[in-house]
Amino acid sequence: MRRYLILLLAIVCAVPLMAQNAKTMPLQVAQARFVMVTTYYGSNITDARISPEDRQAVADVQDAIQKWKHYHLVYEKRNADIIILVHKGPPDVFYVYDARLGRNSAPMWVASMKDGLKPPEIPLVKKFREAVDKALQKKP
Repeated sequence: MRRYLILLLAIVCAVPLMAQNAKTMPLQVAQARFVMVTTYYGSNITDARISPEDRQAVADVQDAIQKWKHYHLVYEKRNADIIILVHKGPPDVFYVYDARLGRNSAPMWVASMKDGLKPPEIPLVKKFREAVDKALQKKP
């Protein structure tokens, strides 16, 4: 358990640095069809390790994804093209992973900001949508 807390702390501290140097949205993410939204502790939102804030963030991001209609929500990794991991904290974070590689790989896209997962606007979803739209416009 201690190892996970240290890893979590390292990730949360590193996110603002990664977000400042965030690469452009990979076309693979923009063209994906199926997305799973999860937390650090997985997608079973009944897991006691998941904070109420993270549970709500997952639900809010899922709602925003459904309203957008660019992706189809799935609830198992094996059915997903990409995985979105969200976490509420001092900076809220939004990671996008290749579902084939899982969350133990480097994220394909990262963004963080204070109150970035706050409804109803959910600014990190807006930032994600803008990056996807931009990547699709540059498509060869």
